[in-house]
Amino acid sequence: MRTPFDTAQRVQQRAVETVRVAISVEVEYHSRIERESDALVQSIARERAVGQAAGWLTTDAWLARMRAERERLEHEARSVEARLATLRGQAAEAYGSMRVIDGAVERHRDELVRTEEASEQGRLDDIAAARLARSRVARR
Repeated sequence: MRTPFDTAQRVQQRAVETVRVAISVEVEYHSRIERESDALVQSIARERAVGQAAGWLTTDAWLARMRAERERLEHEARSVEARLATLRGQAAEAYGSMRVIDGAVERHRDELVRTEEASEQGRLDDIAAARLARSRVARR
């Protein structure tokens, strides 16, 4: 059953889906950053242990570069988290709007059903009244 709200409903569903996909992309990106960060921390620990064991091997420059990389990853993770917070707010808003439109669609459909039922009841009442009138005329 078509309603005047169908177009708005489809548009809002697309908006919710778009935000959902964007959130999924950002979550995956954040997971990748976390994996890279964990791998970097493990690599730093291994290289530090090798450097200390050898005694003569200096890893200062490499460690400084890895610290800078870790800071870059932490900064990127914070940026992703900020974008995720924004996207989650947009998702809540879009989903709320979609629920409002869905409610309007349901109310419209319910109203159409009630109108159809009232019309049907009116027709049945007319038929019953006509039969009653005919039976009264026939009894006379």
